[in-house]
Amino acid sequence: MAQKELILVATDLGESADEAIRQADNWARRTKAELVACFVIPPRIRKESAFPPAYADDSVALLELERRASGLVRDHVSALTRRRERDFKVVVDGGRTDLAIVRVAEEEKASLIVIGNRRSNELDRLLLGSVSERVVRYASCSVLIARRHHRTDHIVAAIDTADTALRVASEAARIASRQKASLTVLHCRESIAAAGADRSAPKRTSKRADARLAERLGQLFVRANVRGQIEFVDGEPREAVVQRAGQLDADLIVVGTRGRSGLARIMMDSVAETVARTASCPVFAMRLGHDAIS
Repeated sequence: MAQKELILVATDLGESADEAIRQADNWARRTKAELVACFVIPPRIRKESAFPPAYADDSVALLELERRASGLVRDHVSALTRRRERDFKVVVDGGRTDLAIVRVAEEEKASLIVIGNRRSNELDRLLLGSVSERVVRYASCSVLIARRHHRTDHIVAAIDTADTALRVASEAARIASRQKASLTVLHCRESIAAAGADRSAPKRTSKRADARLAERLGQLFVRANVRGQIEFVDGEPREAVVQRAGQLDADLIVVGTRGRSGLARIMMDSVAETVARTASCPVFAMRLGHDAIS
């Protein structure tokens, strides 16, 4: 018997997290997945106990803090989703927020993390990025960056290299089929040129490759029973994807991400992280190499 999918939504009980809870609830209902709400107690609060002196034992105070936090989250999620307490799970953890969210997602074997897009200060963004961007960077599963956006039933998927294009497009088609939305697949060609294609090579090669990709995507649209089209985009992918999604008034962008490690993880933005930061609609960052929730 296949294991049931699980969606983890991170909340700090703020406004952006409320939108994440609503969208996580919708995704969980559509996919018949389990829902887990995660609340992270910052290290500063864990250390600076706000309880009276009667709580002499720090461990007792911490347990009481976690119990109260769990109750608040449970009541809040129930109010937003109208779920009964037995219909979802609450996990309270501590530490640096992004790392705690990723850790809980791995422990719970989540297929998808849903998180709001509350930004950190300018210096934090320069050095490490917002919490949501860092979750996209570190998570081993796919991540949905939730934003409030009016429903247009139009999804945009960004694809580039041949080894991942169809996987990202397939996931986007599954999402579009489930949501009864139309799908525009943007093929960003600049990244292919940067990867070693000969810019001086005959355009016939590029046109043949474009035609083969268009044919395969057309077959994919038919199999998924979605209204789909493909557009070939020249230009820097980070800017082109967000700009075109805005022109199409998309209510979701699907983009693939591999994650990174080492110095590159700090010094370089991935396309997925930049799109997650700058788009005006929700962004589904599909973790390549992981079976995304469908």
